[in-house]
Amino acid sequence: ITQPEPEAILPRGENTILGAAYAGETDVVKVEVSTDNGASWQSATFIGPHEPFAWRQWQHVWQASQPGNYVILSRATDGNGKQQPMKATWNKLGYNNNGVREHGVAVQVT
Repeated sequence: ITQPEPEAILPRGENTILGAAYAGETDVVKVEVSTDNGASWQSATFIGPHEPFAWRQWQHVWQASQPGNYVILSRATDGNGKQQPMKATWNKLGYNNNGVREHGVAVQVT
């Protein structure tokens, strides 16, 4: 997630969440966004160019209707159906650290 910034204060109403996903030699075919810490997921829309071995940019328009603190998550799925894990598998050297990361924001009444 590249926008909004972590711990951003957002207005109530429409907010655009932006990000990028990468799957190496395989294509990213789906990105989903959660604004309720993973309880539910909505599909994001791909934007920008689509090239082999490149990051896929995406966006999701979120209607922030209630004030409060939110945790935004995103997860990607590749062309082989492999979905990004909620937690990366630990290993001594830190390789394959591809787990979903929390992105907290606050929505205030404006």
